[in-house]
Amino acid sequence: MIEHFISENFDKAAKSLSGGLKCHSLKAEEGLLCLFLVGINNDWSNTCVPCGALVLDKSVPEFGMLTAVIGTSDPSIKPQYTDTLSFTKRKIKLLSRVVPDHTGGWNVNIGQFEGWSPYRIPYTIGWSGDVKRISIYTGNGSKQTVDVYNKKSPYHVTFNTYLHMGDNYLKVEAVDYAGNVSQHEVYVGVESVKDDSPQINNDINIWN
Repeated sequence: MIEHFISENFDKAAKSLSGGLKCHSLKAEEGLLCLFLVGINNDWSNTCVPCGALVLDKSVPEFGMLTAVIGTSDPSIKPQYTDTLSFTKRKIKLLSRVVPDHTGGWNVNIGQFEGWSPYRIPYTIGWSGDVKRISIYTGNGSKQTVDVYNKKSPYHVTFNTYLHMGDNYLKVEAVDYAGNVSQHEVYVGVESVKDDSPQINNDINIWN
């Protein structure tokens, strides 16, 4: 990065501290990023000072994966708890002990139901990591949304759902705290089941 600014005769570098400083990135990364203030002298000597950190979130919640850790979906990898980022002779104090999740996982399962449309269908919603809300499109133009903040996963809920006989595919979606949207389709099959229970005729005619 420093060589790049030097090769372009410092055209993109700020030459005064009176205004704001533009942030330049090595590449379009995501996850935990550290901010550095870099000073370059005319003789090409430089000083690099860490001044902050941020989490850049470009990941949508992953359907079917309920364990999410920064940079990985491997449940065996646990997040690191820290309150500082250490560099040579300098430390950055973080506002939180835990680096916030920027990945998330979610799932929607459908329980057994009977009756007729609209069916009272029990849903089990699961999530982990960076998930803000989960929506289920229940047919006939309806959408039911569950804000998962302050709720415990798995979460059980029942919604009226419009289905037809045969194969049905319900759209479900999850939104994370950065506004990234993940969509999926959940299969629901509906069939007519014959009632083979014995029939008792209770019609009794009484003649006087």
